[in-house]
Amino acid sequence: GWFFNDVSGIETTQILQYANRAIQLAEETTESELNRFFKEKLSGIRSNITVYGTGEDIYARWVEPQRLSLTQVGMHYAVNALFEDEEKLITVLNYDCQSEVLERQKAGDMILLAGITKVISRVTLSQKSFSFAIIYMGNHHLVGGTSDNTSKDWFAILRKSMVFNFEKGNLSEIIDIIKENFTRKAFSFHQLFKDQQFKLINLVIEDKMQNALATYESIYDSTYSILNLMRTNHLSLPGLLENNLLTVFQYKLEEIFEGNGDPIQISRLQRYTDEVCKWDAEVKTDRISYLASKKIMHLVNLFPENANKAELIANLDETLRLLSKIKVTPDIEALQELIFRKLKNNDLTKDEADPVNKLAKLIEIEIN
Repeated sequence: GWFFNDVSGIETTQILQYANRAIQLAEETTESELNRFFKEKLSGIRSNITVYGTGEDIYARWVEPQRLSLTQVGMHYAVNALFEDEEKLITVLNYDCQSEVLERQKAGDMILLAGITKVISRVTLSQKSFSFAIIYMGNHHLVGGTSDNTSKDWFAILRKSMVFNFEKGNLSEIIDIIKENFTRKAFSFHQLFKDQQFKLINLVIEDKMQNALATYESIYDSTYSILNLMRTNHLSLPGLLENNLLTVFQYKLEEIFEGNGDPIQISRLQRYTDEVCKWDAEVKTDRISYLASKKIMHLVNLFPENANKAELIANLDETLRLLSKIKVTPDIEALQELIFRKLKNNDLTKDEADPVNKLAKLIEIEIN
């Protein structure tokens, strides 16, 4: 490739990444050492930007750390398996990973995972078996390691010891076993791929949010009557408890439109739109509108296959009427297009005629 203006340029760095991958594949298939000689050649190319040094420095700083080895793929698999209930074949980029042995123990937030996994490259068909162990201690705290030279017999002994210590709650002993025996690639949260870090954080946050919501709902149930009494007597509501009401209303309304399952639950939507109006609550309409738009779009896309088209149209009509009470205005362009076509083509069954005309009036569509 051309070194255009400078060896540190974007184009050149991209070319070095291609070279790095080609060298890696060649080394895997031929067992020859090419990377060292390539770096020696790069050392003779100086960047025009002094701080970047030579091509070798750029290669070592920006390119080599991105190299994905079979061991790193195995680490990726091990962390993915941490929160999976069943062992299975998974694909990581161009690699297939399959567990030969997998031990999972769980106690509260803590998880112990140990196994032997085979990694196979889809490109070169090269494969590698390795053993791994991870102890997850809640939140983002985990300690793990891999090994490519642990025999199955020795792994069985280590596995038994780790399970024994896990059942006793002796985490420090498990960490010592991992650090002493799984030394090929040690890792914690900070060594994980970014997507794994996000996945772990999201799992933790989701769990914390569910716990928080359970608390909010408990407070909501236990204080609703007294707050309602204060409201009817025109007394000021305690700020914390009023905010708790708003949080529950917001979450429940968002929950109605999340997912791509059944049609919108009108009874629940009726309940919480009534509550918002009753308490004159200021919910975050933008978020509800976004979720409602996605849900409506999904239902419109399913319309041709729906066996109860009249019911679906009536469902969407009632949804829009209820949302208008709390000033939520979802994007209904796809719905308008659907109703427009139905009216223009006179493509209506007897059951559909009334709900379609009713909805057309609501969304201001008229065919002369």
